[in-house]
Amino acid sequence: MHHASFSSPDFQASYAEEPLPFCANCHAPRAKDRGAQEGGSRGIDCESCHPGAEDHARASRASIAAAKASAPHDVRACAACHELTSEGSGTFLQSTATEHRASSSRDVPCAECHMKSVAPRGRDHRFAVSRDATFLAKSLALTYVARAPTDVTFSLAARGVGHKLPTGDIFRELFVRAWVESAEGKIVGEMEASLHRDWDAHRAAFGSARGPDPLTDTRLDEAPRSFTIAIASSPGDDAAPSVLRVTVDYRRGFEARAGRLSTFATLRVLDETHRIPRR
Repeated sequence: MHHASFSSPDFQASYAEEPLPFCANCHAPRAKDRGAQEGGSRGIDCESCHPGAEDHARASRASIAAAKASAPHDVRACAACHELTSEGSGTFLQSTATEHRASSSRDVPCAECHMKSVAPRGRDHRFAVSRDATFLAKSLALTYVARAPTDVTFSLAARGVGHKLPTGDIFRELFVRAWVESAEGKIVGEMEASLHRDWDAHRAAFGSARGPDPLTDTRLDEAPRSFTIAIASSPGDDAAPSVLRVTVDYRRGFEARAGRLSTFATLRVLDETHRIPRR
């Protein structure tokens, strides 16, 4: 994923919208010393994270151990590209490192989750996290379901994640849809929610010299977030079964306006059905 960070169709679609220099600084860091064309084709290459890697590539006698030893081992190295403000602004486009410091996993290096050990070679360098529905599904938990006379409540939380969910660039969201069915299979209540940072406020702040703003952020963290569905009528009598269905999609996009995200891809990361407790 790092190698294709500049050449990928997803990035190129975003870059066409806003072809700003600071985008290329992270997505094609080698362009500074290799030129735009070669730097773009390399994306984030070995040398970007392993100073000395090219010496090993040019001559096998150069120490691979030295190249490995130069690898980043804490969040600060990753933060160089995953903690940044927009050009000319103090508003964070990505705040993953700050989110990591605030989490219970603050002492766990990024590589422990994002680069699993692969014996005997070292670590998996594919970084396919946001394209891996199975991996993402493990990061989300439906933690609670309760019934009241006129509504049903459930809770969602990030699970085992060292940052908010979703993290990364601002054009990502979790889209939640939930509904309640009566014993007869009739939908008696439903809701939808988009969990993301305030896209329009970020756009308004772009280019502003002011510092970070407390922009609206509805993404999940480790604390359970409650969602309530008003029911049009009691879903059956107290003894009758009734169910709650909850789906969550992880969406990656390239642009957002008026509260709507233009998406590259959607992954279903949660689809659960729960019996609703009797009152």
